[in-house]
Amino acid sequence: MKEKPIIPIPEGFRICGEDWGLEIAEEGQLEHKDWGATHFDKFKIVVDPGGGDVLLKKTVLHELLHVIDHLSQLKLTERRTDLLANWLYAVMVDNPKLCKWLFGG
Repeated sequence: MKEKPIIPIPEGFRICGEDWGLEIAEEGQLEHKDWGATHFDKFKIVVDPGGGDVLLKKTVLHELLHVIDHLSQLKLTERRTDLLANWLYAVMVDNPKLCKWLFGG
């Protein structure tokens, strides 16, 4: 079993009215090079926290983009999904006031 992240992850989320699960991967559940996977048939994202909290957050964002891509039929490549996730993460981290304004809190 993988070690838990320092900051607990939410158990799930909603996209377009659908409930999705968000889980820590069990040992051997992911391909050796993958930090996350999206299971569209099970409405679930599985992530590996082994790379630390920053990589974990980027991975969750990356997998969320896969869900958005799937639902909206954008046909993003893996590279574009990765770039979008990294850029969105960087913008949000570098601009907490903007995120607070956008999302409340």
